[in-house]
Amino acid sequence: MDCDDNDPNVFEVASWYLDADGDGYTTSNSIVSCTSPGANYTNSASSVIDCDDTDASVFQVSTWYLDADGDNYAVSPTVESCTSPGTGYTQNVLPLTDCDDDDPNVFEVASWYLDADRDGYTTSNSIVSCISPGANYTNLASSVIDCDDTNASVFQVSTWYLDADGDNYAVAPTVESCTSPGTGYTQNVLPLTDCDDDDPNVFEVSTWYLDADGDNFAVSPTVESCTSPGTGYTQNVLPLTDCDDDDPNVFEVSTWYLDADGDNFAVSPTVESCTSPGTGYTQNVLPLTDCDDDDPNVFEVSTWYLDADGDNFAVSPTVESCTSPGTGYTQNVLPLTDCDDNDPNVFEVSTWYLDADGDGHSTGESIENCVIPGPNYAKNTISNNDCNDDDATVFESTNWYFDSDGDGFTAAESISNCGNPGRGYYATPSISIDCDDNNQEINPETIWLLDADNDGTADNDEFVISCLKPGIGYTNIAITPYSISDKIIVYPNPTTETVEIDLGEIFSNINLSLVNSSKQLVLSKDFQNQRLITFNISTLASGIYFIEIAEQNQIIGSHKIIKL
Repeated sequence: MDCDDNDPNVFEVASWYLDADGDGYTTSNSIVSCTSPGANYTNSASSVIDCDDTDASVFQVSTWYLDADGDNYAVSPTVESCTSPGTGYTQNVLPLTDCDDDDPNVFEVASWYLDADRDGYTTSNSIVSCISPGANYTNLASSVIDCDDTNASVFQVSTWYLDADGDNYAVAPTVESCTSPGTGYTQNVLPLTDCDDDDPNVFEVSTWYLDADGDNFAVSPTVESCTSPGTGYTQNVLPLTDCDDDDPNVFEVSTWYLDADGDNFAVSPTVESCTSPGTGYTQNVLPLTDCDDDDPNVFEVSTWYLDADGDNFAVSPTVESCTSPGTGYTQNVLPLTDCDDNDPNVFEVSTWYLDADGDGHSTGESIENCVIPGPNYAKNTISNNDCNDDDATVFESTNWYFDSDGDGFTAAESISNCGNPGRGYYATPSISIDCDDNNQEINPETIWLLDADNDGTADNDEFVISCLKPGIGYTNIAITPYSISDKIIVYPNPTTETVEIDLGEIFSNINLSLVNSSKQLVLSKDFQNQRLITFNISTLASGIYFIEIAEQNQIIGSHKIIKL
C-alpha cells in the first residue's frame, strides 16, 4: 500500500539509520518511516556499525594494548574499545609478555639459575621469575651442571678408579662421583684388569697350561686364572696336543694305517689314536687303496672293460672292481664304442645318410645307428645338400636369372632354387646385364640416335649401342634415319623379308652395305643405273641393322632397319 500518495518517488515504508557525524557509518538503531525522520538519516545501513556517531574519525571497535612503561611490551589482556581506555594504551600490536609494566628494562619472565659458590657453573634447578629471586642467581644456565655448588673447585662428576694395592691396575667397575668415593680411589686413568687388588704383584688374569708329565705338551683346555690352579700348571705357552699326560713319551694323537696282509697298502679309513689301535696297524703313511686286505697281491680297485666278442672294442660302462667281474672282462684299456658286443665285425655307431634317388647326394638327414637303418642309406655320400632327393638329375640349388621383358637379356639379380622357378628364368645369365628388365625396348643392344632438335630425323649417321641413354637429345624410338638426301626412302620398316629402297633419282653407280648393331658388315652389293632397289634380308637373324648408301665411296644416306 502506498504510504505517501502525494510523492511518486515514495510508495512504501523503509528503515532509516542515523549517521549523525556523517562519516558514512550508521548506528545500529533504526526508525521505520515512510519518509526520512530528519537530518543525517539514510535508508542504507553500513556494513560496519558506528560505535561513536559523534566523532567522524571513529567508527569501529579496536584492540588496545597497555604499555605503561613504554618498553614496547604490553601486559595481558588487551581491551576491545571504540576509543582509548586510558593512559598507556596503544593500538600498536605488541608482545603480551611484560611481567613488570612499571620497569622498562623488565618485560618478560626468565628462568633463574643458582651459582652459590660463584664458580661459573649453575645447579640444575631453576626458578621462573620476572626478576632475580635473590643473590647469586643468573638467568644464564652453564653448559655443565654444578654437582657441588658449595665448593668452587668442584663442579662436575668425574670417573674414579679403585687401586687399593697401588700397582697402577684398577678393579672394575669405575665409579662416577663428584668427589672421591673413598680410600684407594684415583682419577688417574688405569687398566681395569686387576684380578687381585690386595697383591701389587698380581694385576691380571693369566692363561695356565696343565703339563702333569712334564713333556712340554699340555692337555686341553687351558685355565684362565689370577693365580696357579694347582700342581702341574705353568704359564709357559705349550702345544695343546698331549693325549696322555701320564706318559712323557706320548704327547699327541697319531694317524694309524691298517695293513693286515703286509702289502704296504692300507684299507680306509685311518684311525686317529694316542696309541696303536691293534694288530696290523702302523704309523707308516700308506696308500689307502687296498680293496682286499687278506691278499697281499691285490691292493687296489681296477677298471675292467667288457669285450664279449673279442674285437678289442668294449661296451659302456666299465666296472670298477677289485677282481674280474666275469667272463669277457679285461683290464686292457679299450675304446667304449662297441654297439654290438655279439658281433666282432660291428664295434661302433655309424652315421647313415638317406639318398632316396641314388644320385650319391643326400639331403643331410642322417641316423646314428649300429647297422644300416634301411634301403637307400649310405655311410658315404658325395655331398649332404641334395635339394631334391626324388630326382637323381637334381641335387643342388642353381642360380636362376630372370628376363622379365623377354628381350633376351637377364637382370643382375638371381635367386637360388633347386629347379626352374618359372617362365622367364634362365640358368645362365646373359653376357650383358639388362639395365631395365621391365622394358623390352631397353637392353644392352639398344641403338640410340641423336635427335637434339626433336624433329623426328637423326641429326647425323652416328649411333650409340647402350643399355643406358647416352645423354640429352638421344632417342631409341624409331625416327627417320639421317640422310644427306631427304629423297631416299626405305620401306617397309620393320620387315620380315625384303626392304625397298627408293633413291629418289637414278644413280649410275651406287653401293649398299648392311651392318649389324655391333657395326659388323653383313652384306655389301653394288647397283648401276637404278632408282628402286629391293634388298632381301629374310635369311638374316632378327635384330637391328643399318643400311649405308654410298656413291663414289661417299656415304649419302644411313637408315636403321629392324628385322623381325
